[in-house]
Amino acid sequence: MNVRKWKLTIIILTTAALLLPMLWPLTQLTAQTVPSEQKPSELQISDDAKPLLEAMAQAYRGLKSLKLEGSINAQFEVQGQKEDRDAAFTSLYVAPNQFRHTVDSGLIAGVNSEKAFVFMKQGNLYMTAKPPAEKVKTDDLPPPLGDMLRSEDPSLMLAVSADPAAELKSMASRISVGKTATIDGREFPTLSVVDTDGKEIELRLDPQTHLLRQVMINLQEPLKKAGAKDVKSAQMLIDYNKTETGIEIPAEQFAWTPPAGAKDIEEARREQSSGLEGQMAKLRERIGQDAPDFTLEKLDGSKVSLKDFKGKPLLLDFWATWCGPCIVAMPGLEALAKSNTNLQVLGINVGEEKDHVKAFVDEKGWQLSFALDPQGAIAEAYGAPGYPYQVLVDADGKIRQIALGAGGPMKATMDASIEEITK
Repeated sequence: MNVRKWKLTIIILTTAALLLPMLWPLTQLTAQTVPSEQKPSELQISDDAKPLLEAMAQAYRGLKSLKLEGSINAQFEVQGQKEDRDAAFTSLYVAPNQFRHTVDSGLIAGVNSEKAFVFMKQGNLYMTAKPPAEKVKTDDLPPPLGDMLRSEDPSLMLAVSADPAAELKSMASRISVGKTATIDGREFPTLSVVDTDGKEIELRLDPQTHLLRQVMINLQEPLKKAGAKDVKSAQMLIDYNKTETGIEIPAEQFAWTPPAGAKDIEEARREQSSGLEGQMAKLRERIGQDAPDFTLEKLDGSKVSLKDFKGKPLLLDFWATWCGPCIVAMPGLEALAKSNTNLQVLGINVGEEKDHVKAFVDEKGWQLSFALDPQGAIAEAYGAPGYPYQVLVDADGKIRQIALGAGGPMKATMDASIEEITK
């Protein structure tokens, strides 16, 4: 089986759409920017924040060139798992619209006179697009450049933007003056921003240049809204430890060509999509066939077999404790089992030891029935290409539907099939 072990950082990426560039998956790079539909009247700006906002916007509007050196630190403790990541980056900007953002993990993104580009060393993937002819709003940059700048390099975002003040207002529901921050013994005025997704953002401004010194982002509310449980902490600190303006930056600093062996991300996406479609087509051939028999040990030590469920529809959920989407999807699966009394549900943990799985389930407080597939033999018999993987078996022991992943069209099809056979 070709199984990808998703980590907590991937959960955060997919639910919050905001994390370190070194952790961006392929789907994030190909995602299109979705502009906010917020109405201007919804934005609230306190009176004392307006002069601070205008001073910052004016400082960025007047930049001819900018060089940044900084770091991103992401700290998360979500659903009992901890993650602490650091990445260093450098950024360059020359008016009106050339820029380059480089992360030590191997991500490079930018715009020069010939093209816009993004390159990921991990995977050796890249994308290119036509560059903007003049200064534009970051939403108008070729995707995913706009989202990347907003989430990972806000100072560069404001420098690149045709209207820095409007840029900030477009993503905010409230802007006010926050608590003054002390950094290296100096005091920095702070703009407190709540964006349209519920993220709380502190913009700590250099009192002399009015440019960003630090950006603190609190992601707890968006993660909770996305379904994450037990969010103890979720924050990012973007620290600009060196900022230079008005310096000469040679044009060749913005040049970039794909390294040897690199693959265009659209080509990789098509190959990935084609491979998955072929894989799912083979799996769909199983629909209508007899479900493979099994006998497995449950967490309480008893045995369970497929024949034990005959006479009533059964949903098998293949999962693992390291699988972020599996964990995110489990509360919904429990709710389904409670609300649909005509459906039986069995969670099958794949490839893990009983004591570890039992401790994990007990910690989560999950009440589903769980069985163990320590060698992955049953998952393989059912054709699981990854997790979470669900198989719907009807009352006669025939496979009625399959679904891979925690959401999307396949889940919708599975939900419809469940409703159909459990009426």
